Amino acid sequence: MIKLKQEKNIYIITLNNKPVNALSLEFLSELSMLIGEISTKEEVRSLIFRTSLKHFCAGADLKERSKMSNEETVDTIYLIKLLFFNIYNLPFPTISLIQGACLGGGLEFALSCDFRFATNDATFGFPETTLGIIPGAGGTQFLPRLIGTQNAKKMIYSGESINSREALKVGLIDELCNSKDIDNSAMDLIDSFNLSSKHAIKSAKVSINQGVDLDLKSSLNIEFREYIKTLDTKERKEALKKYSNY
Repeated sequence: MIKLKQEKNIYIITLNNKPVNALSLEFLSELSMLIGEISTKEEVRSLIFRTSLKHFCAGADLKERSKMSNEETVDTIYLIKLLFFNIYNLPFPTISLIQGACLGGGLEFALSCDFRFATNDATFGFPETTLGIIPGAGGTQFLPRLIGTQNAKKMIYSGESINSREALKVGLIDELCNSKDIDNSAMDLIDSFNLSSKHAIKSAKVSINQGVDLDLKSSLNIEFREYIKTLDTKERKEALKKYSNY
């Protein structure tokens, strides 16, 4: 269901849960364990999520979900929410490469990443309200933070999908690519990050993620805490040596 590839310090996860990478329990378990393992590896600088199928992720496995009790459904949604929260808090940049359907839980998956690149055929949406529910694994929180409250309300209330061009216009994706170029475009972005200290990127990500919705005083305290963490890093000391003889 999932393939892992390593290119130097870049990890690439390829989703292959046929036919549409639905979020089945087995798929979730496998992905959760893999994310847990990757999160502990010191050498990782970036993580890419891609698909070998026509679609990135069409969301919940509705056939499996239809057989669940309310309690089982709640437990499953909690597992999905926890997985996406863990991806959101990984200490290095994450990118999802999206083609085809990116719907419901699949869109929540993509939103948990730092960046989203998409091909021309990609579609994005939260159809949950048309099924009598709401996005329950981060959609109502991630989406407004990214594209603004009004745009998020339109998407979630209507349950309608938008195409890649609309997604780029509202800021849902960062780059629109041809399918043959999307992997190289992601690598180019990652290469620009690799010039920076991995410890500095980690602290910057924590500062941004934790402070974005707090009052200014609280968010500045988080930034100050994370800045202090960088003072004794090897990268900072080596960078300062270049200026010590001036």
